[in-house]
Amino acid sequence: MRFLRVAIALMVIMGSAMAAAADQQLTLQQVIAKHLASIGTPEALAKVQTRVAEGRSKFENVNAGGYIEGKATVASLAANNRLVMKFPKPDYPGEDMITDGNKVQVFGRPQRSALGFFIYNQGTPLLTEGLLEGTLSTAWPLLDPKLRSAKVTYNGLKTIDGQQLHEVRYEPKKRTDIEIRLYFSKDDFRHVLTIANLTVSPRLVSNVSPDAALQGGTIGPLTAAMSSGPEAANAAQSVIRYRIEERFSDFAQFDGMTFPTTFQIRYDLEGQRQAHQRYTTTIKDVINNVSLDPHSFEIK
Repeated sequence: MRFLRVAIALMVIMGSAMAAAADQQLTLQQVIAKHLASIGTPEALAKVQTRVAEGRSKFENVNAGGYIEGKATVASLAANNRLVMKFPKPDYPGEDMITDGNKVQVFGRPQRSALGFFIYNQGTPLLTEGLLEGTLSTAWPLLDPKLRSAKVTYNGLKTIDGQQLHEVRYEPKKRTDIEIRLYFSKDDFRHVLTIANLTVSPRLVSNVSPDAALQGGTIGPLTAAMSSGPEAANAAQSVIRYRIEERFSDFAQFDGMTFPTTFQIRYDLEGQRQAHQRYTTTIKDVINNVSLDPHSFEIK
């Protein structure tokens, strides 16, 4: 009996090792094919020209506490993409981020938020590459057979928050200092997580424009302080780390395709100044091939 128990244990271990090896041996093309199949059939995906996803959004400022709720809309036309989050608050009416696939515009009244400021200045690829809303947008780069000319690498299974996920490194065609990783669930290959990291060294902080210093609550306050004396100069010597996480969950079917109905953006800034913000959107409806005005994606 003891021999039998040992034999069974060895078989289980070998089986797990073989399964892990099989996952590691997947090619990038296989991972992408399985991922696209998790959304819908090739015929269904090919028919979609536009998409609108609508729901409710909640903004949380972790530093200050409290939250506000409002409406959210993701509208996309091929590589054109627009994310709108509206909140009933005069000093923070929300976000309006637009891209035509090349340039971006981020509106903010009375000024851009920390997230909006980051996307506009350092996180542009997240918007132009169609990464910001994942598969909810027709701009999602893995829908493009040429992958937007990006350099995409499959890194095998990685453990994130105790869960094994397939990791894909995404490097946009245009050089960027942001490290972007896409993560897909182990068994059904749904896109569940994007992590973007950016580290800004002290020498780069001094290159930020004066306008940037006054907005967004990001690296701006450090730069603004540099003209105020030694204390400010010391603050500017801090290394600044940005981290954007996009988390997708609660998948459901719309028009025969599967999309996440919970979409969260986590913005974290670590340095002399810190900021931790959360945007959680609950999708109520996804409509494909709705009529959209191309002018609504124009960058002015």
